[in-house]
Amino acid sequence: MTSRPHIPAMPPVPAHEPSPTCRDGALQHLIERGTPSDADAIATALADAFLNYPFTDWMVPADNREGRLRGLFSLTVGRVGIPYGDTFVARCAAQGRGREIVGAVVGIPASGVPDEVWASMAPAEEALLAHRAEASAHADQAMRRLRPTEPHYTIATIGVAGHHRRRGLAEALLEPVLAAADDQALPAYLETSSASNVRLYERVGFTVLDVVDLPDGGPTVWAMARHSDESRSHGNWKRPKTTDGAFGTIAQLRRGATGTTPWSALNER
Repeated sequence: MTSRPHIPAMPPVPAHEPSPTCRDGALQHLIERGTPSDADAIATALADAFLNYPFTDWMVPADNREGRLRGLFSLTVGRVGIPYGDTFVARCAAQGRGREIVGAVVGIPASGVPDEVWASMAPAEEALLAHRAEASAHADQAMRRLRPTEPHYTIATIGVAGHHRRRGLAEALLEPVLAAADDQALPAYLETSSASNVRLYERVGFTVLDVVDLPDGGPTVWAMARHSDESRSHGNWKRPKTTDGAFGTIAQLRRGATGTTPWSALNER
């Protein structure tokens, strides 16, 4: 079993007007565990969240980008997040919205995901990435040695659809996955390619491990970790070190032992 690296966190939060059906913000949203029947709706919400985000703008081809993102998130959520991880959704509970899913988070525990699952996803991922698959391999080459080696809990992806942002949903979605990390006495790890997200994650206890620029004109990525009191007491969290002494992020798209390049997951918006 391997815990796969995940695509960087949350895109920047633009100043959208409040949705007229959810004016009371988080009071009108429910946070609950996602189910297999939610996979398509989660993929749709995350695709919306990751439009105009540095990493996805760089990695995913521009033609039908939203459709490609939807396909990539459908793989991530349906084959990884729900069967092997902790997937929580934000539902709009306002009248007339039918409990629409407007945000989601996926956490991957230290037990990880079987290599054969990543391998089975590879052909579809490569088709969706098309001519950008080579760039993903270059990102992998730059990042693969930087993966934390000690047990940890990965915040794989988190996103909130456009008109539901700026209501505290990102922090509300983080609560159950951070609680899962704390219950397992594990440090939580994530990465983001948005400077504004760094401040959000710092508010909930993350600190920056280091900053890495991806090759081929790729974005800057911040690697971040959060320790609970329990994970600190268990001791020796280390950041893996490359030959040049740099510390960095888990790769957004990473080749594993099987040689595949999975779309691991973006992180948050």
